[in-house]
Amino acid sequence: MSYDIKKIRIDDVLLIHKNFSGRETQFNREGNRCFDVVIDDDDLANRMKDDGWNVKTKVKDDGSNFNFLPIQISYKYKAPHVHMIVNNRHTELTSEEELNRFDDATILKCDIGIRPRLWDPDHHKIKAYLDELWITIEGEYYEEKYRNLGVEGI
Repeated sequence: MSYDIKKIRIDDVLLIHKNFSGRETQFNREGNRCFDVVIDDDDLANRMKDDGWNVKTKVKDDGSNFNFLPIQISYKYKAPHVHMIVNNRHTELTSEEELNRFDDATILKCDIGIRPRLWDPDHHKIKAYLDELWITIEGEYYEEKYRNLGVEGI
């Protein structure tokens, strides 16, 4: 894990509250694609809070705390670089709609690059945007077995 005020990179990260499709929920308006990243390193979380990142702390059922950072996904000004690995096959995803499958996917591994956006210069508040995502998801059971047969979509 490396920390830089300009960009954050976190390897083997846990994603929670996934809404890659941008569906409307109690806490999200329609079209807003987002997810949260768990930050296991308390020192990193505290440094980020001090710098103005929107790191939140939540209490688990067992009474312990965990930190997470809300991440926005936007293709408006700078599209993120998104790479998906399924059954050892790499695909670069270039459109927002392709991200929808991550909402229900079983994520095996995830590395992420996060870029900051200063949204309140007077109070130095930083919003986190997805810059780069390398995500390995579990494939369908028979996908590997039948992909060499030329089956459409595999």
